[in-house]
Amino acid sequence: MPAKGKPDAAKSMQRVVTFKVEEEVAAFLDAMPNKSDFIRKALLNALLEPCPVCNGKGSVPRSLARDLEMIFKKKEFVPCSFCGYEFPLDSEKSRKGDADRERLRQYLGGGDFYCDECYGKTQECTDCGEHVVQTRMSSHKKQHRLTSVRIRPHQEQQ
Repeated sequence: MPAKGKPDAAKSMQRVVTFKVEEEVAAFLDAMPNKSDFIRKALLNALLEPCPVCNGKGSVPRSLARDLEMIFKKKEFVPCSFCGYEFPLDSEKSRKGDADRERLRQYLGGGDFYCDECYGKTQECTDCGEHVVQTRMSSHKKQHRLTSVRIRPHQEQQ
């Protein structure tokens, strides 16, 4: 039984919609294990577009996608070094959480940028405190060793 005040998902989809299709399309649909689910998903895909703000992690109606593209076309985007999705830098700068400030401080200080979701998948370097993806940690630490080697200036003999 659904929770009090919440509609049952199966009951909320009670309206039947019918339409005519070619015989080949009907045969294809009849072969589907759940043609209603397939048709529902196909319609949603036709009506929705990948969200331009999060680069497709979500979906938005077509008209809103166009409006968001116009708004965000003028924005500077920064790609996440882990997932590759691009995020508006202004939006990232306006986030107020401690982890958000730390992520941005790292990026603005010349380090890698990680989105909120991917930042939790990184490890903190014990040498510098920068967050790095595990697969890149050995090369990151190697870079520390290379930059810590200093060439001593030639001492003049007297």
